[in-house]
Amino acid sequence: PLFTALDDDAQTLSGAALYFYLTGTTTPRDVYQDADLDTPFAQPIQANSAGRWPNIWIDPSIIYRLDIKDGVGGSLIRTIDPVNSVLGAS
Repeated sequence: PLFTALDDDAQTLSGAALYFYLTGTTTPRDVYQDADLDTPFAQPIQANSAGRWPNIWIDPSIIYRLDIKDGVGGSLIRTIDPVNSVLGAS
């Protein structure tokens, strides 16, 4: 489902960026544009002007770490670790 990037004041973060890594590391991991996991996204994945990201599919065999950064200076907004397709985000 689509979700919107918001800052701590619930303001939309236009152009926010998602980075996906192997859980507990800074080793980049692919996420995909399609449910068949055939077409990986280039990272970072940028939110649109409304702060929304496209649909993203993840490999169910991988546990990810997700960094959300602002689109201006690349400052870290939030880290979510672990993220996986069975349990969702912690």
